[in-house]
Amino acid sequence: DSRSPLASSWDGVKVDARDDYTVVFTLPQALNSFLDSTTVGILPRHLLESTEPSLLREATFNQSPVGTGPFKIKTFAPATAKLIELAANPDYYLGRPKLDEFDFRFYNTPAETLRAYSQRQVTSPGRIYADSLTQAGQLDGLNEDNMTLPDAQTLFFATGDAALKDKTLRTILSSSLSRTAILDKAVAGHGVAITQPLLPGQLGYTTKYAPAPLTPAAAKQALDADGWTGTGVRTNAGARLEFKLVTLKGGELERAANEIKRQWAPLGVSVHVVAVDLDQLQQTYMRPRNFQMLLYGVNLGSDPDVYSFWHSSQAADPGVNLSAYASADADKALEAGRIKSDPLVRLGKYDAFLRAWDADAPAAVLYESGYTYGTRDTVAGITAHRLVVPADRFYGVERWTVRQRFVSTR
Repeated sequence: DSRSPLASSWDGVKVDARDDYTVVFTLPQALNSFLDSTTVGILPRHLLESTEPSLLREATFNQSPVGTGPFKIKTFAPATAKLIELAANPDYYLGRPKLDEFDFRFYNTPAETLRAYSQRQVTSPGRIYADSLTQAGQLDGLNEDNMTLPDAQTLFFATGDAALKDKTLRTILSSSLSRTAILDKAVAGHGVAITQPLLPGQLGYTTKYAPAPLTPAAAKQALDADGWTGTGVRTNAGARLEFKLVTLKGGELERAANEIKRQWAPLGVSVHVVAVDLDQLQQTYMRPRNFQMLLYGVNLGSDPDVYSFWHSSQAADPGVNLSAYASADADKALEAGRIKSDPLVRLGKYDAFLRAWDADAPAAVLYESGYTYGTRDTVAGITAHRLVVPADRFYGVERWTVRQRFVSTR
């Protein structure tokens, strides 16, 4: 009811408080990735039990949360003053943080954050995006911590579409894309070009089933062999290679979408890019599956369990199988991969999943995102490297320090 993407991981889980310091989760069956699901925040019953789950996102609790973290909220005014001020929590279980305060200031664009840094209004401009790296490199005292983020920027095909239900066509379209060119255009090459729904370094990752890339000439020949004429009309069905591609406006995904449009044009594939804001993208297009193609980034987490993204049971909202992909072989492999504990057995299951997925090509995975976090060189204690979500950059924040200059009072 709260529209959480974690719903499938918690389905059927029973919870018991064994004592004041122990919570026991009993799962209906083994689930290797369940530990990752427990990173969701714990909510206080006495403050929220009367709130309808569907209204949790709008609850006033979000502006004055109760928790056990290293800092507590002193000022919450992101809308009016564009500011959140945090004060050190003296009762933090790992000890009082070394910083007295940790404040967030909000700006409309990445350029404004860099300007605020140059004017010494902030210690960190936050994430440095690819199109700002040159400007950031010219700023005095700015350190850049290069971190990784398991975000796979993916072009989802509506597998029920009149033309895109043809898996041969989907394979040709995916294989004809130059991921490197898309990566360069979208984020100036700051990421890793990939083709698989698992990420390099994850258990089971392999490219051995990936179709060979196609040159534009080879792609045109393949389209002709699949029944499409030079004008993009399918001779045996009357369908056309004309697609609406929906994505997020004003950033890397819109740039990537326009690069896809450019690459496909010589093949006779016409693409109309529709770029909208996040709320419209989710409510109008993603949740009702109202698209032919969708370019969007999905966070795959640290475990190779991609059941939520590709199992047929997740094809309708609130599931996140955005392509509505349905494969008995893929389903069977995903079901077994998430419950088997032996790494070698899991490896075999995800190998089978990738074999089925590559044969069906329900989407074109394009690249894995990088994450560059900028801070002034006076900041010390940052240890995060492999992030699962952007907030993970604050790992160990209670140990962060800011170098100060000592002044004699004599």
